[in-house]
Amino acid sequence: EGRLVYFQDSEDSLHSGGSLSSSQACLRIDWADYLAHMCATHVDFKVFLSATFIPGILARIERQEHAFFDGMNASGCLLRGDVSVLIKAGSDIREVMNQFYRDAIESDGKGKVPSASMCIAMLGDWTVVQYQHQDMGEFRLASGLSLAQADAGLSHDSGVKKLIELRDYDANLTGLGGVRVDYVDSGSGKMMPILFNQGLALTEAVMTEYLSLATNRMHVKKFSRNRNKAQSIFETYRLAGDVFDLVVVSPRDERENMMLFAKVGTPNLNGSSIDLYELLDPSTTASDLIRHEVLTSWGGA
Repeated sequence: EGRLVYFQDSEDSLHSGGSLSSSQACLRIDWADYLAHMCATHVDFKVFLSATFIPGILARIERQEHAFFDGMNASGCLLRGDVSVLIKAGSDIREVMNQFYRDAIESDGKGKVPSASMCIAMLGDWTVVQYQHQDMGEFRLASGLSLAQADAGLSHDSGVKKLIELRDYDANLTGLGGVRVDYVDSGSGKMMPILFNQGLALTEAVMTEYLSLATNRMHVKKFSRNRNKAQSIFETYRLAGDVFDLVVVSPRDERENMMLFAKVGTPNLNGSSIDLYELLDPSTTASDLIRHEVLTSWGGA
C-alpha cells in the first residue's frame, strides 16, 4: 500500500481565498485615531513608532500561524486567514495596544484607553495579484467582498459618536463595549441604523464559522434574554435591541480566560444588513460584571 500526496502551487495557496480555504476571512484594523492620541501622549513619537509600536505589532502578528499579512501603514493593517486565527490576532493586537498606552501614561489602565477600530468579515473568495513595478518594487493586492464589508464595519465618525454619547447621557447609562449600533429616524417613519466602532467587531458569518469550529474543542454557552430582563443586571449599561444575545467561549470553562461575544445590532455594511457582534475587551468593568455576576445569575456558573 502507498499514500497519495498532492502538491499544489504553494505561492498561490498562501494568498488566495479559494486554494487553501473556502472560508478565509479578513481582519481590518484602523489605528489612525489611536496613533493620533499616542502622538499627543509621547514626547518622542518617532521613537515610539520605531522602537515600540511597529515591532510590537509585528511580533503579535508573527505569532499567528496561517495568518496572511497584507501589509501595514499609518492608518492600519490587513490580515487574512481562518476566523479563529484572526480573532486571536485581533485580541492580541488590542491587548498590546492597550499596554502601549498604559506604559506611556504609567497607569493601571482603569481609565479611558484609546482604541483602534477592528472588524472581521467573511464573504466570498479572494482575488490576489502580485505586481512588479520597475521603479517602485513588488506589490501584492488582495481584493474580495470580505474586505469591502470589513472596511464598512470600521465606521467611527465623530458625529455619530457624539449622538450616541448624548443618548447615553440622557439615559444616564453607558455603552457595554466599543462597538455601538443605534437608530435614527430617516424622516420617512423608518428607523435607520448607525454604527460607531472603536472595538473588535465580527459579522454574523464570522461568528457562525467560529462557533462551528469552537464547539468541538471549547466550552460554548449561549444566552438570549429580553432586554428588560437583562437590564436588571446591566443596570448602568444601555443595551442594544429588544433582545440581548451573549456568547461565552472558554477553553476549559475557565472564567478568567473566557471570550465574551455580545450582539450589538444590525447595521448596513456595504449595502447589506448584517448582524454584528463584538468581542468584548476582557479588561473592562463590563467584562468583569459578565464573568462574576451575569453568568452566575443566568446559570453559567
